[in-house]
Amino acid sequence: IKSNLPYAFKFGIGGSANGKGYAGLGEYAATTYEIYKAQFWYEYDPIGNSWTQKQNLLNYSNAALNSGILSAATALLNGDIYVFGGTSSGYNNLHTDNIYSYKPVSNTWQIIDNEPGGNRTEAAGFYFNNKIYIGGGQDSEHLNDFYEYDILLDTWTPKSNFSSSHGMRSAVELGGKGYFIGGYQLGSNYIDSLLEYNPTSNQWSAKASFPGGQRAKMVALTYNGKLYAGMGQNTSGQENSTDFYSYDPSTNTWSGLASIPFLGGEDGYNLNYFTTIYDNNIEVK
Repeated sequence: IKSNLPYAFKFGIGGSANGKGYAGLGEYAATTYEIYKAQFWYEYDPIGNSWTQKQNLLNYSNAALNSGILSAATALLNGDIYVFGGTSSGYNNLHTDNIYSYKPVSNTWQIIDNEPGGNRTEAAGFYFNNKIYIGGGQDSEHLNDFYEYDILLDTWTPKSNFSSSHGMRSAVELGGKGYFIGGYQLGSNYIDSLLEYNPTSNQWSAKASFPGGQRAKMVALTYNGKLYAGMGQNTSGQENSTDFYSYDPSTNTWSGLASIPFLGGEDGYNLNYFTTIYDNNIEVK
């Protein structure tokens, strides 16, 4: 266990750049009865085990309550952090199609572009070879569209759609391919699928199902050629799952790992999405 974040939140985003970690946005409790969208943004120094507040989203002041976004997707490109879509617009809970970028070197935010698929939240994507691949999520109705974004050329290209319109997937890049784990859709509920997307062939492949059962909002990461995933929300709607697994793409097999210590806050939340931290953060060794 490392130093706590300066505030407790859920449905936020996170990433790493230049040897530092970054986390923030999402939803937080300003008072016992008031929940707001956060614009706060923090940098974590793993050497000093300390957090430092950085520039708020789009330079909003600390007094600008409810000016942030939640349930966005994120990716890292050339040392900058990119944030896609999400739920914004204060109390109205409107979804957005904005792409924001945060530059750690200059500590600045900006709006880059709008994505062609329209407003959405709970999308998922990954970065590979100077391009970002993203899609799915929902805007009142769940979506299965998928796109390639070339940041250098500022162009969008439609790609093969997801095989289903489940949102709340977790996604990582491994070996030049994208892996999408789990998901949720109103009506058809949760899934345990692992989908592999090949950018070169523009094809999807179904891989061995996630062994923890049907799940959404999972933590997912890669290390040393393997995918690691777990926790999240299960079919009973509980968000305090603690199981954790590794996936080896060379053998298409999952292995069970030690469960993570329970890190939930007063509402019983554990880690939701690979970009969400509630009350604490963890170190993978």
